[in-house]
Amino acid sequence: MNNTARDLWLASNIAKVENTFTDGINFDFEDAMPQSQSHLQPYLASLTQQLADGLRKRHPDYQTTFDVAYSPNCIDQRCYPYAALARACDFVVVMAYDMYFTLNKSSSCVASPNAPFPVVADGLQDFFKLGIAPSSLVLGLPWYGHYYTCLSRTTNASYCPIAPAPWRDEYCTDASAPEIGFNTIATMLPHALPPGRMWDAYAKSPYFDLMQNGTRHQMWYDDIESLTYKYKFAKLMSLRGLAFWTIDFLAYGTDPRQVHEW
Repeated sequence: MNNTARDLWLASNIAKVENTFTDGINFDFEDAMPQSQSHLQPYLASLTQQLADGLRKRHPDYQTTFDVAYSPNCIDQRCYPYAALARACDFVVVMAYDMYFTLNKSSSCVASPNAPFPVVADGLQDFFKLGIAPSSLVLGLPWYGHYYTCLSRTTNASYCPIAPAPWRDEYCTDASAPEIGFNTIATMLPHALPPGRMWDAYAKSPYFDLMQNGTRHQMWYDDIESLTYKYKFAKLMSLRGLAFWTIDFLAYGTDPRQVHEW
């Protein structure tokens, strides 16, 4: 640990908050910290605590927040000191999306839900087990979906085999499936292949198939119905609140479809 570099970083970022009249600092680096690097956890916790303390000394309303994976169980090699981060921060944002690799552990890669409700609920419970209070958790949810390219034109509408997209220690991921905002998804849905919008009862997630330039695609996304399950669960668990990636993924206007989104 380079104490001089740390102190300079802290002073610079605290000054930036003051000079830009912002409310605080949010950590969102999402770098890997595998268990083999567990010796780094105290340094991350200490840096976060020192930043939070430094900001509060300047103004009691300055906030320090941290974006975390949807489960504290070393998801995506992010073995962070979650309990310590929650104690240091005003709150942590649980990013409950991009969950593909949790659902599929076989060698066969298929299109999958972006934020399956059971996985969201289980992840939050795992944070509670660490002693993290619900009031310290903000549930981050997606206003977007992943657009997968299917490798076959099978007549089984629920099955969309995809090419492997290895990332870190996972073989099958959503890395090759672009993020599509809900404002765009709403314009694609009317052109879906029969039977149109489909529903995965386990994941409580909608999806549909689309043919583009002779290639079958499958869109997994969240809409009002699927998000309502998560909104209600957040309320039931008395979480601090909700956050979204991103507010730019909704259409803002007077079109009936746009109004329905709200």
